[in-house]
Amino acid sequence: MARILRGYMTTDAVDCVGDIVRPEGATLNAMPLPLLAGHDHKLPIGKVVKVERSGNGLMATAHVIPQGESRIADDWWAALRHGAAVGLSIGFRPTKATPNSHGGKTFDGSKLHEVSLVPVPANSECVARIVEDTDSQPATPPANVKPQPSAVNTAKPATKTNDPVIERAKRDLIAQGLGFSNHADRVRKLATVGIKFQNPIN
Repeated sequence: MARILRGYMTTDAVDCVGDIVRPEGATLNAMPLPLLAGHDHKLPIGKVVKVERSGNGLMATAHVIPQGESRIADDWWAALRHGAAVGLSIGFRPTKATPNSHGGKTFDGSKLHEVSLVPVPANSECVARIVEDTDSQPATPPANVKPQPSAVNTAKPATKTNDPVIERAKRDLIAQGLGFSNHADRVRKLATVGIKFQNPIN
């Protein structure tokens, strides 16, 4: 089941703490980048499979762990679907930074190690949107199968003979098929739970 999200992981906008992470100065540590839940390295929920320059930022495409394989991924995907956690945020190591006029720093060089899904991103332009969500699609209905006619039992019903030896042998075979040693054993054991038979124990 595919779960795919897409969104800016960073742009050249000033974030809420006054920092700017220049997209043109960012390099990737390795691909695919891990997609984490809230920057917690113990909570991987997917992987970033594609990063491309788009407009004023870096656009990420990520695949989230399929439904049912990770409870954490299921919870965060549900939060994304319901708008409770739609932000994207990067984990990076600065390689070149200078103070800026916004009270923060401008990172002209950085090495990106991970991307996280978060409830509130530092950069308000970094918002994830779902591009594929098969969780919400109904299951494919089964193909119409033409009902087959019920098999007709052509076996003739057993006829009762007047030979008591043959009749007792028949009853013993039936009893053995039900897990009893013989017909008499069957009658005795069933009688202990209040089930009686008209046929006498021979």
